[in-house]
Amino acid sequence: MKLLKDNPDEFNNTYLKLKNKIELKNERISKINLELSNDLVNESRLDIINNFINNTASVKDGIIIKTMFKLIIVTPDNELLIILNVDTYKISEILNDFTILDNASVLIDKTHFDKELNKNVKYKVVIIDEK
Repeated sequence: MKLLKDNPDEFNNTYLKLKNKIELKNERISKINLELSNDLVNESRLDIINNFINNTASVKDGIIIKTMFKLIIVTPDNELLIILNVDTYKISEILNDFTILDNASVLIDKTHFDKELNKNVKYKVVIIDEK
C-alpha cells in the first residue's frame, strides 16, 4: 500500500505486468486442460478400437460405431455421407447447418455396386476440419 501512495504510476505498471502474466498463465492452463481432455478422449477411443480388434468387443454393442462415426447421412442424391467422430461440432450443429460440411476433408470417395439393390451406392467418408 505504501507503493500505491508513494508512486501510483509504478504501482499501476507493476499491477498491469502481474495481471498480464497471470492472464497468460491462465490461458496456458486452459490450453493444457483442453489438450489433456482431448488426449483422454482419444486414448479411450483407441482402447475401444483395440478391444474390437482383439475381439473383446462386439459390433452389436454399437460402441465401435459410436466411437468411429459421428453421423451417417443420406443426401438427396442418395449418396451416403459418413462423418467421422471429432469433437469440433455437435450432431445438432451439423444437422442445423449443413454448410459446416463445406469445411470437411474427404478421406474416401467411392462407389459400391449393391447386388440386392442392383445399383451403385456412392459413399464418402469425411472429417470436419477444426474451427
